[in-house]
Amino acid sequence: MPAQTPAAKGLYRLNNIKYSGLVTLAMNTMNTKQSDGTQPVPNQEDVNLNGYSIGVTGALDYPYKDLLILRGTIGYEPYSVSGTSKFLSCDQLNSTTCKASMQYLSAGGYLRFNLTRSQYQYWIGVGGTGKFPISKSTTALRADDIKYTMTLAFAGGLDYFLNNKNFVPVSVEYQFFESSETVSANLIMLRGGYGWAF
Repeated sequence: MPAQTPAAKGLYRLNNIKYSGLVTLAMNTMNTKQSDGTQPVPNQEDVNLNGYSIGVTGALDYPYKDLLILRGTIGYEPYSVSGTSKFLSCDQLNSTTCKASMQYLSAGGYLRFNLTRSQYQYWIGVGGTGKFPISKSTTALRADDIKYTMTLAFAGGLDYFLNNKNFVPVSVEYQFFESSETVSANLIMLRGGYGWAF
C-alpha cells in the first residue's frame, strides 16, 4: 500500500482553531493639506509624510465553514510619519518639520479565505481594525483630532506548517484610514511570527 503524504493523513491541523503571535513592520504614508500664516492669502500645499514602525499582534483563526475562517486580532500598532513642508506650515506655523506619531491599541475582525489545503496554506482576507490612541505627538495635525479611528484592511498570507501543531505565519496587509478633507493615510504591514493549532 503506497505511503500517504502528511497532508493526506490529516497530520496538519488545517481546519482547527489557530493562535499566533506576530511581529509587524509597518510602512506608513500620510498626506496632509497645510497652509502658512502669510496674509492676506496663506500659502497652501500638500505635504507627504512617510515613516516606519514596529508593533506586535496576536491573532486567532476560528474555522467557520469549509475554507472560510473568522479571524480576530488584538495588538500594539504604532503609526509614525514625518515630512518637510515648503512653507512654515507646521508646529503652529513655526516650522517646516511636519510629523505625527500615534501609539495605537488595535482590535480587528476579518473574513479569511483559505486557498489551499496543504502544508503551505495560502489565504486572502478582508476586514477592519479599530485603533485607540494611548499616546500621541504631532506637529502636522491638531492633537484634538487624533482619536479613535478605524481602518479597512486587505490581506494575504501563508501559514507554513512545521508539524501537526505548529506553524509559521507570514502575511502582507494593506490598511487605509478614514480620510477627511485635509488628511488621508494608509499603511502596508509585513507580519511574521509563530503559531499553534489546537
